[in-house]
Amino acid sequence: MRAFHADRALKARVLAAAGLLAGFGALTAVPAAAQSGPPVSLLAPPAGSADSAPAVQPAAPAATLPTTDPRNVTIQREDMPAFSADSLGLVDATQGGFADDLWAGTSAGAVRALLGRLPTATESPTLRNLARRLLVTAADAPKESPPVGGPLLLDLRVQSLLALGRGDDAAALAGAAPAAARSPALARTRIDALLLAGRTQDACGDASGIAADDGAADATLAETRVLCQFASGDTQGATFGLDLLRDRKPADVGFIAAAETLAGLPPAKGFVASMRDPTSTQFAAMQAAKLPLAPDVAATARPAVVRALAVSPATPGDLRLAAALRAESMGLLDTEALRHLMDSVDITADELATPLASAGGLPAGRALALLLRATAGTADSVTDIVAKAMEIAAKNGSTATAARLLAPVVASVAPQPALSGFAPVAARILLIAGRAQAAAPWLDLAARDPVTVKEAARLWPLARLWGVGDPSPAALAVWRQSVDPRNAVLMLGLLAAAGQPVPDGEMAALLEVPRSAVGIGPALSQMLGASARDKRVGGTVLAALAAMNGPAFDKVDPDTAARVVAALGAVGLGDDARRLAAEIMLANGV
Repeated sequence: MRAFHADRALKARVLAAAGLLAGFGALTAVPAAAQSGPPVSLLAPPAGSADSAPAVQPAAPAATLPTTDPRNVTIQREDMPAFSADSLGLVDATQGGFADDLWAGTSAGAVRALLGRLPTATESPTLRNLARRLLVTAADAPKESPPVGGPLLLDLRVQSLLALGRGDDAAALAGAAPAAARSPALARTRIDALLLAGRTQDACGDASGIAADDGAADATLAETRVLCQFASGDTQGATFGLDLLRDRKPADVGFIAAAETLAGLPPAKGFVASMRDPTSTQFAAMQAAKLPLAPDVAATARPAVVRALAVSPATPGDLRLAAALRAESMGLLDTEALRHLMDSVDITADELATPLASAGGLPAGRALALLLRATAGTADSVTDIVAKAMEIAAKNGSTATAARLLAPVVASVAPQPALSGFAPVAARILLIAGRAQAAAPWLDLAARDPVTVKEAARLWPLARLWGVGDPSPAALAVWRQSVDPRNAVLMLGLLAAAGQPVPDGEMAALLEVPRSAVGIGPALSQMLGASARDKRVGGTVLAALAAMNGPAFDKVDPDTAARVVAALGAVGLGDDARRLAAEIMLANGV
C-alpha cells in the first residue's frame, strides 16, 4: 500500500518510505463513481441491464491497492517540497477518494470540532463510507497551526478511523506519518489497530519503541508488552509483568485471565460474561489463548471489534457469522465476502432437504446461510425460501443485508401473474439492492393484485426515490393513507431533498405536524447550509455526518434528514444522498 500526499508532484513518487507500509493489509478503494453523476448500482447488474439505482449499502470496492514489498522499492534522494503530515492520505480522487481541494474554504478549527462529532456508533453503511472516504483522502490540509499542545489533524483522523471500525486504514495512515509527526497517541492508536487485526508481531514492534509513562494509557502499553513477551517465548518476563498488572487498581480481569491461560494456568471463572466489548489487548490475548468471548459480543462490541471478529479465522463459526452479518450491515465487510463465508458453513443433508422447516431452529446466520444455499435447488419453492429468509432477517435486524445477498436470486426469477403474492417481497429486495429497473415490473404486478396492492403502496417512496413506480397523484394518495403524518413529512421531505418533485399541496396538508425535539442546533445547521451553498465538499460532508450523529434513523428529525440529503446532493454527492435517504426510509417502515 502506498501513502499519498496532496501535492501532485509528490503523488508521482514513493512517499513516506513506501516500504514502511508493507504488510499493512490491502485497502479497498471506494469507486470514484460514487462521488457524483447518475445513480450507480451497488450490486452490479447483469451485462446489458438497465438497472441504475444505487443500493442502500456503499459500493463494493472496485479495486484493491497493492501492498508494497520493501525489497522491490528503490528510494531516490531528491529535493522534495515541505508538506504537512495532515495532508497525508491513502487514496486520491482517482482511487475513490475526494479531490485535492477537499478542505478548501474550511478552517482547521471547524474540521477539529466536527471530527469530534462523527457518528462512530451509527449502523448506517452510507455514513460510514462517507466518513471513511473523507478520512483516508490525501488533500491539502487547512493552513492553520494546531492549538498549543493539541493533536495534529492526522492524529484525529487516525483515531476516528479506528472508532469507525476501520482499523486497517488507521494502521496504514498512522504508519505513513513521518517520524516527526508520530505522537504517542498516534502510536498507541496504531498498536490498537494492529492488535485487532491479529498482527501482534507488528504491534509488538511498535510497542517496543514507546517510552512508558505513568498515565492511564500506560496500562494498555503494559498489557501489550506482556502479550508480546508471551508471543516471543519470554515466559519469565511475561509472568513478572503479569504480577505487576495484578497489582493495578482496577485490575483488568479479562486480560489477566487470558494471560494466565497463556502462562499455563487455568483461566479464572466468570470473566467471559463481561467480555461484551473487549479492548484491543483483551481481544488479542483472548484470541491467542483461544478463550471465548461473551456470546452476544457481535451485537454489543464496538465496530472495530465486530469487524475483527468477522474477518478472523480464529473466531468460532456461529459467532463469526453473527459478526459478519453486523459488519456487512454497517458497510465494514463486503457483501461478497459475507457470501463466501456463508458458502463455507457446514449444512447437513437433512437441513438442505427441508430448508424451510430447518431454518426456524437455527441461529440467524446459519439459517440465512442454509436458505441462501437452498435457492440453488431443493424441493421447496425458491420464492418461498426467499420470503422465509427475509422474514428471519427482519427479526434479526439484517433486512438490508439479506436483500443484498438474495438480489441475484430474485433477479433471475421472471415476474408473472402466478407470483403476484411474492411481488412485494421481490420488489423490496431489488429496490434495497439497487436494482430499480428490475424491481419495476414486480411493483406493477403487486399493484394490480387487490391482495398485494397495499403492500405495494408501502414501497412507493422508495421506488420514487430511484425514479420507478407510479408517479401519479393517485398512487401518492394511496400511499398517504397508509402512513402517519410524521412519516409522511419525513418521506416527502427526503424525496424533495433528493430532487424528486413533491406537490406543495401535500406538504401544506402536513403543516400541523409539530417540530421535532431532536433536531440539530442552529450553529451546526448554519455550518451545513453555508458549506453546501459554497460547494465546500469537506465541510459539507463533515457537517452532514455531525448532523446525523443523533437518534437512530427510526427517530430521526425529518427536517435534519432532509437538510443533510439536500446538502450532499448540492456538492455532487447525489448517489450518497439517495442511499442515505433509502436507509432512513427503510428504518421508518418502508
